[in-house]
Amino acid sequence: MNLADCKILIIDDDEATNFLTSFIFKELCFDCEVEFELSAESALNNFALDNTNLPDIILLDINMPGMSGWEFLNEFGKRKYYSFKKISIYMLSTSIFDTDKLKAKSYPEVVDYLEKPLNEEKINILMQNIIAQKK
Repeated sequence: MNLADCKILIIDDDEATNFLTSFIFKELCFDCEVEFELSAESALNNFALDNTNLPDIILLDINMPGMSGWEFLNEFGKRKYYSFKKISIYMLSTSIFDTDKLKAKSYPEVVDYLEKPLNEEKINILMQNIIAQKK
C-alpha cells in the first residue's frame, strides 16, 4: 500500500531521538510525510493556523518542558481538532509506569502507548496499524 498520503507528526523535545526516528523511517523506505515539532504548544499553534493540513498520526511525548503530552491531549480535546479529521495519537515515552499507560488509554484519541526509543520493530508495527486503518 502506498503511504505517500499519510502524514505523521512527532511531537518530542528530544532532537537526538527525532533524528534517530527520522533515520529509521527513511531506512525502512516508508513513503509517508514525517514532520517534527519540538513542543506541544507549537504543534497546537500550527493546528490553529491551518486546520486543513492536520496529520493522520501523532506520536506524542509525555514529558516535555512547557506543555506536557497530557496537557496537549486536554487542549486538543477542547479545540475539537478530531472534528476536522480523524487523528490517531500514539503516546511516546520513556516512562514504564502502568499509571501512565492506563492514563493514556483514558483518552479516546490515543490508540497505543509506545516506549522509547522507537526502533525498526516498533515502527514496522506502527506502520502495519496505519495500513490497517487506511483499509
